[in-house]
Amino acid sequence: MNKLILGWIVIGALVGAIFGERKGRAGFGALSGMILGPLAWIIVALGPDKRALCPACNKPIAGGIMKCPHCGADPRKAINAGRGGRA
Repeated sequence: MNKLILGWIVIGALVGAIFGERKGRAGFGALSGMILGPLAWIIVALGPDKRALCPACNKPIAGGIMKCPHCGADPRKAINAGRGGRA
């Protein structure tokens, strides 16, 4: 019985972390997946995306990248251009 509960907790955390990573919330996904299981997977999958957005195309990007994988723009230049060219 203890192995079954431990397995449920581990699988819940792993699946929650996978869903959360796709939304920029891996820690929240893992923790809630451990506690709530499939209910948390749904909550995380339908929840808001916490990743940064490219200023040029408004699609999610990883933080600190040099080139947007969607439009090819340099997010740092687009941010600086939006500030009037000042850093």
